[in-house]
Amino acid sequence: MEALEPIVITGKYGRGAFYRALDYIPSSTLSGAIVFKLRSSEKLPENLSELKESLTRNTIWLSNAYPIVDEVSLGIFDPLPLPLTTLALKDGRYVSSALIAAEVKKKRDLDVVKVLYELNPKVGRVFAYVEGNCVKIVSPYPKKVYTRVCLDLKTRTVFMSERNTGLLYTIEYVDVEEKPPRFIFRGVVDGEVLDFLKGGLELKVGSRRAQGYGLIRLSIRESMELDKYLRERSLIIGKTLANGYLTVDVVTYLRNERSLEKLGRILYQRVRRDHVKKWLLNAFILYRNVVYPGGVYVLEPNVGSDELARLEVKPPDDPIVRLHGLDMLFFNNPIHFIQI
Repeated sequence: MEALEPIVITGKYGRGAFYRALDYIPSSTLSGAIVFKLRSSEKLPENLSELKESLTRNTIWLSNAYPIVDEVSLGIFDPLPLPLTTLALKDGRYVSSALIAAEVKKKRDLDVVKVLYELNPKVGRVFAYVEGNCVKIVSPYPKKVYTRVCLDLKTRTVFMSERNTGLLYTIEYVDVEEKPPRFIFRGVVDGEVLDFLKGGLELKVGSRRAQGYGLIRLSIRESMELDKYLRERSLIIGKTLANGYLTVDVVTYLRNERSLEKLGRILYQRVRRDHVKKWLLNAFILYRNVVYPGGVYVLEPNVGSDELARLEVKPPDDPIVRLHGLDMLFFNNPIHFIQI
């Protein structure tokens, strides 16, 4: 995904009239824009029932779009650059503390505890992926701000407070400078949607779309039939399961972590939870206590690689949840298995 215009996508709250921009493109934003353009010749749904009926005609389940650098060479079997909670620094290089922390709980070995203690978890907000046998880092794109005057919701004129003064608000945005910002995402779609995306589709996303913001271009780097993907991905996962650990990366918001208990005993987890609201058809949909992207679990697995590969590409049954991109996971990211 390439940004052709500045992008305004803010977080869920504005603190002190300052709306901080997200450093990735949410899956719900991407999916919504694609569905809107795909159905542009049809009447818009008037309620959630009509929307669900419309969405069941296609499969579209996308991850968030995370920032990348131009020279990145990630393939269809590679994990995305993720804001991993277990990322740490050791002797100037980036590592994941996930397996070391799990071994501390499992073995209670003082030597392992010492290794964990020597790691520096203060890495800042970065996105990590593996290239070869090295951990690579992508920093969020720089942001700029603009300030505007609030409008009164009733009169649609400048909002005036009791003291007869206007109210200002400030919004961050990702700018398009010499090199347009680029992002990468993955997903599961049906043939109709894939053909629709292959033409170098241009879409508008985020806020202020009528004011010169939000134009992006999508392109497909690689695609594969689902059956072939499952066979090859199962072989890759099976090789790392021989280590006796199963790592689970949360790629998009995870609704129910109890589902992970079916995969094995949870040895370690480092996650952030919160409530998330999604705006749809003039109403908020609330997902309670979801796990944020970048969370990491380590398990003692009791399922095989075939089942894990299937779960990676199994979209949620509810078409609204699928539209919002929830519950996408990635198993045994090689970043966790690099020797510390």
